[in-house]
Amino acid sequence: MSAKGAIKLSYSYPEDFFKLNYRGTDTPIRLGDHVIYSEWFGLKKTMGRVSYIPGVSPLRPDLSDSEKSSLWGVSVAGNFIQMLYVVDDKFISNNIKFVRRKDDDFDGLEQNEPLI
Repeated sequence: MSAKGAIKLSYSYPEDFFKLNYRGTDTPIRLGDHVIYSEWFGLKKTMGRVSYIPGVSPLRPDLSDSEKSSLWGVSVAGNFIQMLYVVDDKFISNNIKFVRRKDDDFDGLEQNEPLI
């Protein structure tokens, strides 16, 4: 079957599906967290927000994968950075650093918001 005709399955995740900490800490990742996203081998650092967490955010079929994995993401400078989450993972890569918890009514991506 061609990619154009491929069927995309979507999974509904329980609230406790996503259990991941920031690297080197016991701080769990939460929706709305303020983070620093590093790219270009740490030379470019940009503030961002955790904007999608499976099981917490409204279901996005374009980000759900299977019962064992999903995509989660951070919004940085108007772009959505997708990252793979597998249930066996305990920590994320070093390119995302926790700054502080959310202090506003930020609820992440809207259900139909385009991913830029």
